[in-house]
Amino acid sequence: MPTARRPRPLQPVLRQKARAMPVPDPACSRAVLIGIGTYTHAALAPLPAAVSGAQRLAALLRDPSVWGLPPEHVTEVGVEASPSQVLAAVRDSAKQATDTLLVYFAGHGLRDRNEQLYLALADADADHPQIGTLLYRTVRDVLRQAGYRARYRVTVLDCCYSGLAGTQSSTSIPTRADLAQALDEPPAEQADGAAEDYGDCVLTSAPPTQPSFVPPGSALPEFTGELVSVLEHGVTDGGSLLSLDDIWQRVRRRMRDRNSPEPQQFAQNTVARQVQFHNRATGPTPGRTARATDTASPWQSQTETDYIRRLTAAGGRLYAGDFYGNMQALDGATGALLWSHRIGLGDRYLLNYAPEAAVTDEAVYISSGDAHLRVLDATTGTTLWTAEGTRRWHKRLTSCVGPVVAEGTVCFRGGDGSVQVLDAATGTLRWTLAGATRMWDGVPPVVAGGALYFSSADGSVHSLDAMTGTTRWVRGLEGHPIVPPVVAGGMVHVLRKQSLYALDLTGTIRWTQGWPDSTIPPRAYIKTPIVADGTLHIDRRMSLRALDARTGTTRWTHAIDGYLSNPFPVEYGMLYVTWKQQIQALDAWSGTPRWTHAISSADGGIAVADGRLYFRSAWNLIQALNATTGGHLWTHALPNAGTAPLVVANGLVYIGFGSTVCALHALTGRASA
Repeated sequence: MPTARRPRPLQPVLRQKARAMPVPDPACSRAVLIGIGTYTHAALAPLPAAVSGAQRLAALLRDPSVWGLPPEHVTEVGVEASPSQVLAAVRDSAKQATDTLLVYFAGHGLRDRNEQLYLALADADADHPQIGTLLYRTVRDVLRQAGYRARYRVTVLDCCYSGLAGTQSSTSIPTRADLAQALDEPPAEQADGAAEDYGDCVLTSAPPTQPSFVPPGSALPEFTGELVSVLEHGVTDGGSLLSLDDIWQRVRRRMRDRNSPEPQQFAQNTVARQVQFHNRATGPTPGRTARATDTASPWQSQTETDYIRRLTAAGGRLYAGDFYGNMQALDGATGALLWSHRIGLGDRYLLNYAPEAAVTDEAVYISSGDAHLRVLDATTGTTLWTAEGTRRWHKRLTSCVGPVVAEGTVCFRGGDGSVQVLDAATGTLRWTLAGATRMWDGVPPVVAGGALYFSSADGSVHSLDAMTGTTRWVRGLEGHPIVPPVVAGGMVHVLRKQSLYALDLTGTIRWTQGWPDSTIPPRAYIKTPIVADGTLHIDRRMSLRALDARTGTTRWTHAIDGYLSNPFPVEYGMLYVTWKQQIQALDAWSGTPRWTHAISSADGGIAVADGRLYFRSAWNLIQALNATTGGHLWTHALPNAGTAPLVVANGLVYIGFGSTVCALHALTGRASA
């Protein structure tokens, strides 16, 4: 029985509201990406490229140099999801979107005798499309009804016969009225003169009667691969922004030139031109970056510390600590002294070895050489509470690991390997860990997802409930710990000298990688692996490797002539490495070098923020490069050698040298007069 069309009560209000940003507002936008790679039906071949495509697009949409969606605004749906779970994910994201909603599907597409499109999930039946699938019209209806507040709704389909989503006819060119009917929207003449301000856009990988393909040896489906290529590399002859139409036109031209199935676009009003993304070829978000930093004013401040060793920025404040137990808090915008605290002479040697103090917006947590934990109010520097750990005198000054603060918990390790876990706000003791099960010396624990993970002296990895200390699981592994466990994406990655183990959150080993001695760098050069967008990056002797974080499959290997001299940040879809006398940016997904910049050194480490890469080189120079192109932006000479790694925050670059802190304008390198 026909039902009346559901009204859109908020749509007129949204049509009257002008856009405030050149790209869809990340805070008001959502994305759902569905990649189905395995199937139970014999006639449906595995499509691992579909999963990779969803993961890669998700990473790009989160990247500030493309769109900048917060991670919690991007939902990835995999093969384990049922039809109802997929629809629920679309519904939940659609309800929250008031600017732009994007839904992407990659997998097999099926059609029935009535030329209806079905999106095949893991249990799809190729002979009976209605089983184990989602009827596209159902997805569209949920997207439209739950997302009625969204200004723009974009659907991207990479599957066979995907063109069926946009038109009911495969033999004629659809009219504007046909598109409105196919998209289930009011015709343009009903939009009361404001048709340009809202609507739907559907991009498909193929016409209604043609299949889609994964090129032989390709990690991505053909259509998705072209989308990724345009978003990832940008368009050199384009402006600072690329519209959906710009992207689609370039993808369509490339695929048509190869005689591949021709992608289709079905857009109501001018949605395809209204929805825009940053063009990486012109540099990451130059306009937004300039506005964010123009109000920052450089300054220089003489502190009461002696030989600054570390700088930390949080909550608009800058904290400077030295080798002798002094810590000072400065106003991050002006350099004015806020407070000063002396930890104590007994702590001076510990500060040479211990990790940095843990800093939050509310408090500063400092472990000291006498096995004490001091917690200071971040605003005033007054002591909020203290805790005392157990000493072990013959290792008193080097074995206390700095506090780990996460999820409302502070973990504090004493000199004998015992652990206290306290409430981060009050200092109330939750539980202790002592006796035979001690943490391995010098390797801090990790708190994530309500669990505390650490390696013990016998090499085992432990997972404990962070609130109660109850053991969740223990997994014995070969070799001694080197770096803390890496917890990300529902996996726990544990690096030992000759092996890398990947465990799930139950402690089950999912995969391992082993290396011969000839590929293992000296301990001093081993860096903690980095997991970003489903890829684990790890350095080995003379090479950098990228593995699929869930399967351990090698994605790429990049040869280097020597050892990495600094940790390697991953930003803007690129991985930045320093070795010998160069900084190199690699495509994080493929390992392809994007640019190389010759340097004398980068002893003070590198920092990447707001589309720029900063480093301290020889001859007391601070330099900034364009993080996307490697182009030189500015150089500033310091009067003395820096003594602490540089920090970027609040539109400023902070450098410590001697007892002085200097804040440079991040965009221009300008110093105070």
